[in-house]
Amino acid sequence: MILKAGKYFIGDPCYIFEDNWEQVLRDTNYFKNSNKYKIFGQECYVGDTKHGDGCYTDNKGRQYGVDTGLIGVLPATLLKVDNYVSLQKVIESDMMHIVDFEKDFEVAIHDGVFFFRDIIINTKDEEVDSE
Repeated sequence: MILKAGKYFIGDPCYIFEDNWEQVLRDTNYFKNSNKYKIFGQECYVGDTKHGDGCYTDNKGRQYGVDTGLIGVLPATLLKVDNYVSLQKVIESDMMHIVDFEKDFEVAIHDGVFFFRDIIINTKDEEVDSE
């Protein structure tokens, strides 16, 4: 799948919703149909990690906390839906990230390995720190 250029949140989607999280789950059939979703009209790509919740590291050394067994790439504009977490808070976080993709980019998930352009998050072979 190809997503349009722009600023994207990468991480567990539950971290950016509060009041509307149940709505997101219902609208996406609990993220069970595919990896491509429209959330509040925005194209998103979300998938299951291989080992569920924990902390995963990408090929650039950044970490991603996971509490729903999901990692996704969602337009940063979705941060405004609930105003649960600010853009600045995500930027300052070491468990979720904002990436500005300057060109349209390909996204894919293969057996627990997430590919978001040049970002690779391997949830298949990684040791997981569960809480």
